[in-house]
Amino acid sequence: MKRLLRAKVPVTVLDVIFFEDELAAIRAEFPGSDLQYVRGDIRDTGDLAVAMTGVKGVINLAAVSRVMWCLENEPDCTDINVKGTQRVLEAMPSTAWFIQASSREVYGNPDHIPMAEDSPHNPANVYGKSKAEAEDVIITHVARATSSGGNKINAIMLRLSNVYGSAYDHPERLIPAIMRNALSNRPIQMVGGDQDVRTARAPVLTSTARHGVRRGRRRRHDARRHAAASQNV
Repeated sequence: MKRLLRAKVPVTVLDVIFFEDELAAIRAEFPGSDLQYVRGDIRDTGDLAVAMTGVKGVINLAAVSRVMWCLENEPDCTDINVKGTQRVLEAMPSTAWFIQASSREVYGNPDHIPMAEDSPHNPANVYGKSKAEAEDVIITHVARATSSGGNKINAIMLRLSNVYGSAYDHPERLIPAIMRNALSNRPIQMVGGDQDVRTARAPVLTSTARHGVRRGRRRRHDARRHAAASQNV
């Protein structure tokens, strides 16, 4: 978002919560920027209608984004991650582009690392299943719009792993947890067997397209290297 504001691009944020101090800090950092905040839910068509006014593109980051949260409340996970994505697609202008924050969890526990972009979906948990179904919703929506003679929708799905950088991020995520322990001179614990080779990857956009939908491919990064590097902080 900050890169968009720095480039003088108008930004509208639709979210159920936006910390007031974070919002104030962003506006102070980018005085004169066009940042609008709409408090609402992506499942509410009225909220979406307000937020979508005049937009040129949509970056969909809205989700139940933690595996444990989805395990604890599967109906909400599916409702927000799958149906919510469908509502966003239906509400956005037909000329808008679309970026979906998907997840490497759609692959589940693959036999080979790294996975190819076209590796089959085999989610191992509710969260991964919801993200895989959301991708299917996007592909179907784009294909339907194209086949009906409407505007071609430029869409891409980024299969992210660990996201970090915000002071307001969930403290239990991999990178914040590693850094917090390193700065406190506490042990850095890695669990999950061979999880180390597939936890942290940086998204790289591909140039190939299928029905106008592109996917994000990741380079391989060892989470142990992140842990080792953090100890030098």
